[in-house]
Amino acid sequence: MDPTDHLDTPARTGLGRRAFLRGAGAALTAGVSITVITACGGGKNDEATGAADLDALPEQAQATIGQTVQSGKIPVGGATFLPESGLILTRPAQQEYRVLSNVCPHAGGKIDRQDERGRLVCPLHGSQFDPATGKALVGPASQPLPVRPVAIHHGTASIG
Repeated sequence: MDPTDHLDTPARTGLGRRAFLRGAGAALTAGVSITVITACGGGKNDEATGAADLDALPEQAQATIGQTVQSGKIPVGGATFLPESGLILTRPAQQEYRVLSNVCPHAGGKIDRQDERGRLVCPLHGSQFDPATGKALVGPASQPLPVRPVAIHHGTASIG
């Protein structure tokens, strides 16, 4: 009796060593790809938490918005980031202001800059948003940023 009879040799299984290694490599690669795709989200995970409630801003945030608008320091097409309030204040036109949440709806990153084209950019995955409408222009985010118009009356901001 051969002492190796109990071993499954390539001749017995029909699977050679190279074929086995190729299959194991493909399975490993597929597993990594699935992990990466899942980590970047989409679908049900496309809504981030922590977004400012633009319909119920605290008085302090409204006062900050009013002071910022009154300062005249936001150029038309520009934006000011108010991270302590979780907000972005934009000026799409001469007498028009908008307030947006600074929380990216894709993965919850804090939007903290405006690119050379005026788009609001999330630092996590590069999603880009229109500063006037909040619309997602470049993914992976597919949902818009919450946005409301800002009205200023006697130095006090009201969000509409």
